[in-house]
Amino acid sequence: MAAAVRFAEVSFRVSMAPTTLLYPWRRSLTYEIQITTGAHAADIGLVAGGPSWPGPRVFGSPLSFGQARLEGPGSLTGFANGGSALDETACLRGALPGDGGVEAKIPAHSTSTVAWRASLDAPPWPHTDYDPRLVALLPFYSDHARQIPLRSESLRVGGLSGVHITLHARPRHGLRHGKPVTIVGSTDPNLRGQTLRLGYRRATPNGLAPLRPIATLRTNRHGHFSHHGWRAPRPGDYEILASYPHPRPGLVADTNCDLVLHAS
Repeated sequence: MAAAVRFAEVSFRVSMAPTTLLYPWRRSLTYEIQITTGAHAADIGLVAGGPSWPGPRVFGSPLSFGQARLEGPGSLTGFANGGSALDETACLRGALPGDGGVEAKIPAHSTSTVAWRASLDAPPWPHTDYDPRLVALLPFYSDHARQIPLRSESLRVGGLSGVHITLHARPRHGLRHGKPVTIVGSTDPNLRGQTLRLGYRRATPNGLAPLRPIATLRTNRHGHFSHHGWRAPRPGDYEILASYPHPRPGLVADTNCDLVLHAS
């Protein structure tokens, strides 16, 4: 089902196909944005803001947008939109958002369609909203451009699932190197009685140091786990990682890195 919106003399109609992705077998879809102009030509910017992952420190997007093509009269060019700045300890999953958009110039009394390919860039997580934020800027390159939300039906994602591993530390702040820290975590979906691996990477002036192991753990019946006694070997920033290397049926191996600790 397509969703329609009208602004001034320009109308938009958005559809997508397929409406369901199955990881890892069917990972791509196409958004079709139909643009109809009235008595005047239109210069329109189209921006696709990717959906985000659950979790405050997991950056990136499940979807990445590739090249777009124009079907019908007019012209289509890409433009850079500026990506998000990430620090060296940021946990990036999937595509880096904010990588640009397209400018569509459509003549008067015309109907054209922008076909924009998108793909699923990482194993899906439960409780994730996969719908992108499609926005039309009209007129483009104007200080007074209107931002027009373009909506389509919701994207459904099935197939094999990744595992969202959430990490916390006790204490979280005021850490001193050499002092014990307790790392606790949970899994979604619930990994009852499954094996996880904990590790850490220290931030250096040249980037993150190689991964070092902390412990191999087993989850309880609620999918939770904990490890007491990790010590930061020296002052600095540390990225704590949890991985699920041997997945049960229906899941894929996964890693999360959303916990960063600073030790003085």
